[in-house]
Amino acid sequence: MKHTKIKLFDGLISERVEPINLQRTHISKFQNEFSKIIHHTYLYELPNVNVTLDGIVFKRAKIFSPSLHHESHGNWLGIIYIFLTRLLKKRIRKKGTYLLGFDYWGEGYYHWLLEELPRIYCSRKIQEEHTVLVPSKWNSFYSFRTMLRSFFKVGKELDESSFHHQSIELLGIKKLEVLPMNGYLFVEKLLMPSYTAPTGNYNDKLIKEINSFLFSNVEFSTKPKYDKIYLSRKQAPRRKVLNENEVEKLLTAHGYKCLCFEDFSFKEQVGLAGQCSSLISLHGAGLSNMLFMKQGSIVLELRMKGDQQNLCYYSLASALSINYYYLFCTRNADNINVQDANISVDLLELEKILQQF
Repeated sequence: MKHTKIKLFDGLISERVEPINLQRTHISKFQNEFSKIIHHTYLYELPNVNVTLDGIVFKRAKIFSPSLHHESHGNWLGIIYIFLTRLLKKRIRKKGTYLLGFDYWGEGYYHWLLEELPRIYCSRKIQEEHTVLVPSKWNSFYSFRTMLRSFFKVGKELDESSFHHQSIELLGIKKLEVLPMNGYLFVEKLLMPSYTAPTGNYNDKLIKEINSFLFSNVEFSTKPKYDKIYLSRKQAPRRKVLNENEVEKLLTAHGYKCLCFEDFSFKEQVGLAGQCSSLISLHGAGLSNMLFMKQGSIVLELRMKGDQQNLCYYSLASALSINYYYLFCTRNADNINVQDANISVDLLELEKILQQF
């Protein structure tokens, strides 16, 4: 597909700081993440292309592969997706230039804040002149079957109160164009930033720049404010702390306020994270709020024993110069997926780590 590209942000080698409380017997759980090559971020310029509600770019019968969340998704996203789009949705012509900085995985808090938002941020030098595309609904899919289903079900609506809209607003972006549920756009000129790093990784310089930008341009005077926060997942549908009452009692004795971020608006969450110096939580999207924390703060991640794959928050803490601690916890059953299992926290081990702060 015809396109040009320019470099938006330099790549680098991300050299991660080891967890503060790293034990020698646990080195193998982290060592694959100690050093990562992060490639340049580019801005693609594409003339006369189609853009779907899912952030997928195509022309005639070919999908522009950099618009896919992962290159391997091209194995099940192809001619059938294009055929159904053309068959079931109305083509809407748009003159002018538009910026695309999201994909079909952007509905989730983690993926939006730490994968999509950095793409939009690093395009800021041109964003004031052009309009940023956002979906009207999310049709999240991750396989051929769920992709097919997305054409025949109503996706989750995206409105102005969503964290997607409010986070874009934090960047000072005002001009948005909503992609319609029942249509797709044919745009005269599309600008699309590439991904700034593979999932679970970050361009350290870029993520720190975003953090600094937010502290320079966002008011963090949310009330109430708490210096130490324990972020509970009790309202989440999965992955919970089984002995949470005992955990909360111990943490409260150490001055922690136990919160569920579901009880707060996005802007309130930003304010709470921006004003706290210590955050503790079970592995989950709530830890994405590290993006709004001060450098030099403390994060303790409660992790599943034996899990050496989900290291995205360790990597994020290192990129943001946040002091990262971890505690491996026992899951309720070995035959349950790490993403779904509940855990029990060893209170004696938790107390030992708290004494190190």
